[in-house]
Amino acid sequence: MRVFVQDINERVCREEQLRRQLEELSIEIGQEQQKEDVISLTSSDYFQQVQKEVVGINLDDF
Repeated sequence: MRVFVQDINERVCREEQLRRQLEELSIEIGQEQQKEDVISLTSSDYFQQVQKEVVGINLDDF
């Protein structure tokens, strides 16, 4: 019985460890996707055009 309880405890610990790893990987994947999205957005022709227009705006006029 004691070996059985020890085995269960080890499995529970392993499961918790795997859940933490999965959460960390999900965060990493989310951050990578966000980086890719930003690169895609900022490299678009539309964004480049808007960025050039913004440079020419004089904020003192507002």
